[in-house]
Amino acid sequence: MSRKEYVDLIDTLLAHIGALRSEKSAPLLQPLHPERIALDARQSTGKKVSAVPENERKPPAPPGQNVPEFAKAPPPGPPLPISGSESLKRRLQKIMPGLTIHDTIPSDIIAIEQKNERQEGICLPAIPVLDRGKDTHAFLRQAAHAISLHIASSRVIDVTPFEEDTGWDRALDTPGLRLILCREDLLFKLKALLPFYRESPGEKTRFLKKTPLLLLRDPSLYEKDPHLKRSLWHTLERFAKGDTDSSN
Repeated sequence: MSRKEYVDLIDTLLAHIGALRSEKSAPLLQPLHPERIALDARQSTGKKVSAVPENERKPPAPPGQNVPEFAKAPPPGPPLPISGSESLKRRLQKIMPGLTIHDTIPSDIIAIEQKNERQEGICLPAIPVLDRGKDTHAFLRQAAHAISLHIASSRVIDVTPFEEDTGWDRALDTPGLRLILCREDLLFKLKALLPFYRESPGEKTRFLKKTPLLLLRDPSLYEKDPHLKRSLWHTLERFAKGDTDSSN
């Protein structure tokens, strides 16, 4: 470093020191904002500290003054009664025609029977309704449901697994099997089931092995003809009483 550069450096340093001395009258620390003080206190103690001094805080508002407008509305009243002469039952039936409404609580005897069937590994209910495939006609499902409610446990049974596994012999020995329902046009297409079919023309009775069989017509016919539907139900009631006449 040359002499001239050294002298320039000293002059710069002295000028900087002089500037610092002139600032001695100014405070070294600026006052902190109250919110900054509260933030530092909360970080150091972990507790919530108000940024407003205690002597400047406003008293809490009386109860009910800080409630939002939507909460000030009066509570909703009781639901309005159904107007007109229609009862609730009629309205529900009008909205959902397929809904079954009971005036009294149904018995759970059928449900107990179905539970016992599952526990004992029984593959058929007391009154199975035979059909093929998963797209069962709605009438057959409705018939099985009505039988379950009023006569004995029933449900629609897909015949496909029994035909493929030739499992009819064991299925037809199901304990408690009382009656089998099957469409006439379907029965004679079930090659694995036909060997168990027998009938007594003179007595108008049909059986699958030892179980009475009731042949059904095309389900669409029952939906079109209420008389035919009533006739079927009367036949089912006779079977429930022990009359095995298969004519319907």
